[in-house]
Amino acid sequence: MDYIKGTVETTAGACEALADLIAPLCGGCEVSDPGDVEALKARLVARWDAIDEKVLTPTRPEVCFYLSESSEGRKVLAAVAERLEEIKAEDFAGFYGSLLLSWQTVKSEDWENNWKQYFHPFLVGERLLVRPSWEACDPGDRKELVIDPGMSFGTGAHATTRMVLERMEKIPLEGARVLDLGCGSGILSCASLLLGAGAVLGCDVDPAAVRASKENVKRNCPKANARFILGDLTAEEAMRRQIAEEGPYPLIVANIASDVLLTIAPYLAPWLDNNGQILLSGIIGRREEEVRNAYERLGFFLCSRSERDDWVALSFLKILKT
Repeated sequence: MDYIKGTVETTAGACEALADLIAPLCGGCEVSDPGDVEALKARLVARWDAIDEKVLTPTRPEVCFYLSESSEGRKVLAAVAERLEEIKAEDFAGFYGSLLLSWQTVKSEDWENNWKQYFHPFLVGERLLVRPSWEACDPGDRKELVIDPGMSFGTGAHATTRMVLERMEKIPLEGARVLDLGCGSGILSCASLLLGAGAVLGCDVDPAAVRASKENVKRNCPKANARFILGDLTAEEAMRRQIAEEGPYPLIVANIASDVLLTIAPYLAPWLDNNGQILLSGIIGRREEEVRNAYERLGFFLCSRSERDDWVALSFLKILKT
């Protein structure tokens, strides 16, 4: 289905009020208020890992709405235009500004598929080739990892994911059981299976991630012993018990935000097999020392470190006590 995107220019102080006036006609509005950006800047704290600079760039004050590209949608657009004229006629003080209405047709494939133009086959490390499901290529003597992330994180192109993949291929995985925390698209689970793992258990808080992981494992390793569960292991004790019961794991991978890595750290030692390894990624550079210290205090030994584009990946060993 195609959409009509309507945009109404207004003033910074009038965005919310204008949205309230036209939302009953169009079913809801999106507000862009420079004041919100300034308020966000005032609330920034050091523990935030990363913020896209685009988020902090003030936009012009406007209210947007979306309608179906149909005769009914066009009727609603006309009704909004009429309501704006009424508001402008009564706005003697100019509170609402120009109220200039513009619109454009947005094709659904633009929303769903345009990002695909940036995802092409690429090599990772010495043993993997990652490609999207809609592009074919000759993998040569590499393991071919076919990924369709859908709405989930993890094409393999991001530095955090690539560093884990590069480290993973150096670890003997033959027959190993792998735990993938925050599985996203399932790319790390798929890679571990292609590199010889015997079984995978993955989890994520996002239902879309669990679906994508299942689909990608089925695409790459249809006969694999792989299972993915939905839930928040930081909050759900039953989920943590389930993970523990299916362990221990020679390899645990977690490509997630630093705060989550810090929260789950105490759980990981009992889940990890003796002489097992934990691969952590998603660590912004300035949080590295904090994460590293937390894991070393728990008795883990740092055995490797990677850095790329200000992101850091850390690999820890659990040393067998004698």
